[in-house]
Order: sequence, then C-alpha cells, then structure tokens
Amino acid sequence: MSPGRDADPSVADGFADYHFAHFRLRSQLALHYLRPWGGPAAGEPDIVMRLGAAEPLQAPIELNPYMSVDGCGGLFFRSPERFNVRVKDGAHATVELLDPAMGALMHMRLLTVPLGFMCYQLGSPPLHGGLVDIGGTVIAVCAPPGSGKSTLMATMLARGHTVLSDDLCITQDRPDGTFNVHPGVGTVKLLPAAIEALKIDKARLNFEGDASGKWVLSTRDMLEPAPRRLAAIVHLQPGADALSVARVPLAQAPHYLDRLYYRPYLSRGLPTARLHGHFLKTLRTAPLYLMRRPNDLSRVHEFAAFVEDFAAALPARLPASASNHVAIA
Repeated sequence: MSPGRDADPSVADGFADYHFAHFRLRSQLALHYLRPWGGPAAGEPDIVMRLGAAEPLQAPIELNPYMSVDGCGGLFFRSPERFNVRVKDGAHATVELLDPAMGALMHMRLLTVPLGFMCYQLGSPPLHGGLVDIGGTVIAVCAPPGSGKSTLMATMLARGHTVLSDDLCITQDRPDGTFNVHPGVGTVKLLPAAIEALKIDKARLNFEGDASGKWVLSTRDMLEPAPRRLAAIVHLQPGADALSVARVPLAQAPHYLDRLYYRPYLSRGLPTARLHGHFLKTLRTAPLYLMRRPNDLSRVHEFAAFVEDFAAALPARLPASASNHVAIA
C-alpha cells in the first residue's frame, strides 16, 4: 500500500513490525511512513504500539496542556478529538483513536511525539532536524519549525541526494566509542510556497488535512536500516543576506543543546548529566556549525549548492549509495 492520507488506519492481520531507526517497532496501528521490518523474524521488539484505552498517568508532571510525564518512563499525550497516547515503561505505547476516520498521515505526524519520548527513554536522544546523505557525507540540519530545513531537504531530493529524515534524527552512542545516526520518519513536510518554488507536482504529495496547510512527500523507501556516521551538525539560522557557515567551539556548543534536540523537555525525569554527556560525545564525532541562509525562496538551489560545497569540505566522506537516490522534479 502506498502511503497516503486515506490509507486504512488499522492492520488487518493484527500487529506488524517496522524499522524505526535501529529499533524494531511492533505496531497494531499501520505506520505507512516507516519501512516494514526486514530483519530476522525471531526476537522481541524494542517498542510496542497497540490500540486500546489510554489511561492517564497516576502522578503526572505536566509539561504543557497536551502532555505529561511521570519520571518513570510514562508519558500521556493527547490530541483533542483525535487520539490519546499512553506510554508505559518507556517502550510500550497504547493508542486510543478518537477519530477513526483520521488518515495514516496524521497518525504518523502525531505519533512523532511519543516516538521521540521513547527514543530518550531507550538511550538514543533524537536531534530535531533533517538528515541528508550528500555523496557519502551525512549531515544533520537542525532548526526550529519554520526555519527552512524541510525546504532544504526537498531541494536536496531534487538534486539527487538521499534524505533520511525531516524531523527526527536518532542518535546511537555505541560501546566501541563510535557514534551512529539513524533516520526517523519517512516524510518531508512542505508549505505551498516551497512547493511552488521547487515546482513539485502536488499529485505526488499528500495533504496533512489540518490548519498547518502543509503537504507531505514520502521518503519511506530511502529509510535503509543501516546506521550512518554523522559528519556534522548544522544549526540553521534564516534571515541573512549572505550565505555563511562557522564552526562553534566545543566549549560553547553545550549552550545549543536545547535548540538541537527534539523537544528536550521530553527527557524530564532522566538524569540531566546523561543527556549532556551524550551531546558532548556527539560533538566530538560530529562538530557543530552555525549556517546562515537568506529567506528568499528563489535562492533555494543556491543555498543547496552551498550546503553541497560545505559537505564536500568535511572529513568522514563515505562511499555513496546511489541506489537510494530518487528525484522529485
């Protein structure tokens, strides 16, 4: 079944397994923007997602009006009139659908929050950014919503590069001292202005169906489960007249932690030192850079070429996997 807004929200034969980063995710809810599991048939899943009644937390710590945690691996996340999600023990989620007609695209968008929470609980903090493989060099482009990272990811697709994520970049600190990064959800979300600037045929997109006004391009088929080595983290800053990039000294980099990780408040209840230590290990493998770009959408390919030159100048170039490349033009 092709990913789409009208796809059946249930799985006819019960549970199905998916690749989500380096985790095996078993879900009763169809997750059409994740790649079906292709690993060994034997073995238990790392994450389980089932349908049912989502019970509130017993001793909630409210993070905002829509989500709370309990400091013991529990999360309650609600989307009014859509669904409630209850996570228990950091890796078992119960999804209560309030709007059975809600399509697979909205499921995937709203489930990003509990998936991000479970990544923190499982020791793989997610970066909030796009992940792109440029000729064998993998960089994470992190920025708050509205900064242009999705437009950049779509432009990179149009230029033949492999986009591994648009929102979640799941990090993995391995015992041997190496550091891997894995793709998250296979979507790139775009506003109409970016679609027009890139001349993307809307017939290839799905509409999110809410007030965001965003359209979504599926990149699911690019989500190969093999880990990647992260060469650099880029903090994107829009609004400059000229393109520029500068490396952030390691001593200053921790000040950017809250701007780079996905909803860092989801890690509340975990030892603060754990996240800071993980971040510092990441930066020793993948240095942090500040990159400034203009807001002018007519310059998107100029900006993409600048990013390509930046990637080419980095160390840690790896052999490209050309079989992953698809064009959207």
